[in-house]
Amino acid sequence: MLVSIPGPIATSRPLSSRTSRACLADLRHAAPELRQVVDRYAHLFDQLGLAELPGGEFAHGDFHFYNVLVHDGRVSAVVDVEACGSGTRAIDYGRLLRDTYFGADGNQAVRAMIKRAGEAVAGPDVLAFCAAAAAVDNLHWRVHCRPAKIPSTLPGFERLAVDLAHSCI
Repeated sequence: MLVSIPGPIATSRPLSSRTSRACLADLRHAAPELRQVVDRYAHLFDQLGLAELPGGEFAHGDFHFYNVLVHDGRVSAVVDVEACGSGTRAIDYGRLLRDTYFGADGNQAVRAMIKRAGEAVAGPDVLAFCAAAAAVDNLHWRVHCRPAKIPSTLPGFERLAVDLAHSCI
């Protein structure tokens, strides 16, 4: 199964890093200045190997902070639901965890809550794998679509890689 898929996964099956590794190879070529962070993620995928995803859950499929509306400090709505369906919440939690490393969303309490919830769903290694895959996919997109933003987001990608490596060792 490929990691950077746009929608939810229908069944439980092994998750490989094939797509993420292709993104990493492209990043090495397209953006040599990212070599250190690319190597961190490659090493993380080596450590994690294959990940067995839970399946048959109701999943959003494109869950990130921009799809969550908050009013008075509480979630009031989740939007952009056309990809919802049977899949795994592990990828949704991986994307949310990734997002806590960027901008104003870097709240430690929110990060810890998402990490606990994601680990409860899939375990620490699967959550780390999903968050790493989401990060690599997002970094690849930024290099090709928003290169001017790389300098401001690179520290978040680096912190996430280090934290994921520590959480799954």
